[in-house]
Amino acid sequence: RCFPVLQDGHPWCPHGALPPVHLPEPPGRLLVASSAPVGIGTQSLKQILGNPESTGGRRSKRMRGAKVLVRTDVMATAGARLRPSHGLAGASQAPKPWMQNLYSLRTHTTRLSPESLNARRTAHVPSFRPTPLRLPGRAYRSAAAAHVHSLGRIERAGVPESQPDVVEVHWEGGLSDRFSCVWLRDHCRGEESFDKANCQKTVDTHKIPANISAKKVHIAPGGDSMRVEWDCEVQGVRSSVYDGAWLMANRHGSVEPGRVQQSTWGREMKEILPSISVPFKNFMSSEEAVFELVHKVRVYGVAYVRETPLCKETTGDLCKRIGAIRETFYGGLWETVVKPAGAADNIDSAYSTVALPAHTDGNYFEDPPGLQIFHCLHADPKGGDTLLVDGFKVAEELQKCDPQAYNILCNTPVTFQHHSAEHHVKARRTIFGLDDAGRLERFHFNNLDRCTLRLPIEKVNRFYDALRILTETIMDPKNEVWIRLEPGNTIIINNRRVMHGRSSLNASSGRRLVGCYISYEDFMSKHRVLAAKLKKDIHALSTEHREIAAEAELLSRLLPPGELQHSCRFRGLNRLNNVD
Repeated sequence: RCFPVLQDGHPWCPHGALPPVHLPEPPGRLLVASSAPVGIGTQSLKQILGNPESTGGRRSKRMRGAKVLVRTDVMATAGARLRPSHGLAGASQAPKPWMQNLYSLRTHTTRLSPESLNARRTAHVPSFRPTPLRLPGRAYRSAAAAHVHSLGRIERAGVPESQPDVVEVHWEGGLSDRFSCVWLRDHCRGEESFDKANCQKTVDTHKIPANISAKKVHIAPGGDSMRVEWDCEVQGVRSSVYDGAWLMANRHGSVEPGRVQQSTWGREMKEILPSISVPFKNFMSSEEAVFELVHKVRVYGVAYVRETPLCKETTGDLCKRIGAIRETFYGGLWETVVKPAGAADNIDSAYSTVALPAHTDGNYFEDPPGLQIFHCLHADPKGGDTLLVDGFKVAEELQKCDPQAYNILCNTPVTFQHHSAEHHVKARRTIFGLDDAGRLERFHFNNLDRCTLRLPIEKVNRFYDALRILTETIMDPKNEVWIRLEPGNTIIINNRRVMHGRSSLNASSGRRLVGCYISYEDFMSKHRVLAAKLKKDIHALSTEHREIAAEAELLSRLLPPGELQHSCRFRGLNRLNNVD
């Protein structure tokens, strides 16, 4: 997906004089480049596009040979427009049909010089059609239309003659949706049908007639809501009022509001990890800091609290800021230390000195742990390094390189078990778990806990082939992140996504970790509650994190390992640490 490239003062568009300029694949910034003076005032450009970083030109009325990087979401909110003859114009002007030339660009983290742009113009570029800027599931003719539509303002609404059991809503911005009358009546938010105190329905859904229809639809001034008059009375209700923004967010077939765009990662996470942490004092005193950490765990699958006091009780207090500590046969708060081989409480390989391959915990529970938390009280000076692998990144690679293997692991249930003297628990699940739309939503794998495989013989070899490819992908060095947990560091891991492991320990190791599990429901609840309380824009935050992760991934391919953290720091990675 690409944005128009300004060259010699004129933007490229599909029907313009300039041929398309091919931009690299790695992804949310806009590129504006020129090999000659461009008639765009620098201050006007900043006002419209939002503080772009410019180099190579004077800060005057014209930018000579300027290379500018700006963010796509600024364009959507500004509603800026392009004119082929005059470059950029102010956002206050009404959008025109040619605004369909406004396109979104995935992050491009390196600058293209005018010379390289000219070289690309002469190179062979396959024909393509740019994708219009869009909100999830919709195509828009312009960024301004996308922004207006996202506000949920209703232009008009009514009942189609050919389909009396629906209400058709036309939004400002030119798009429309149809809503089922049964669905609308079932989701009435009036006090007779919905208890706002506990968000529970009070309408008796089975009493709503299957052929219920709307007699009339009234639009409130400003288009913020609409009132529907029904052709029959249900539980004393003859009309219902619907907020436009609520209807927009919950239209048929839409993605559930608050869904977070996750960022997958490989070994570059070692350099990113310091920037996705919060200090203990802030975490314990500020809900803003709790939200920052919980949101980072949702985006990356991992984050940590630094400078945690070295005592077990403090670990419990920290964990309870996120959710209730989950009790299992390991206890509530448990300690991971080396235990004698014959000890009665040595019920897991975690208590031995052996290296542990990357795995997720508790796959043998019907409800696997949501979060895994480790607080380092004492480190092993010679061993016990922590291994992290992003299971979602592994899934992405497997789906690309071997779709058949990926599908096998999505559809073949595997039994996991824990068997000790006092406990024998089993659970059966697929390694990759998909939601009802086919999107990956969970990952569970621990080859040490895998129980006897029970498959028809014609499926056995195919499963082992898929398992072999999965393991090789997990063990690929570019997907492994090795870190050393220092005393005072508390790492929080999404156990339904990120695998953890460790290197071997010395027999006399004093390594001591205190940890616990928190249910996935409590973790998600905390994120939703704080997002609403603090009025956080989840989509905007997730986009910001995705841009940073994409930039770090690209830089990890271009820079020597020791230079990545330094480069990321100067490219604004630490701006995500608002609570610092």
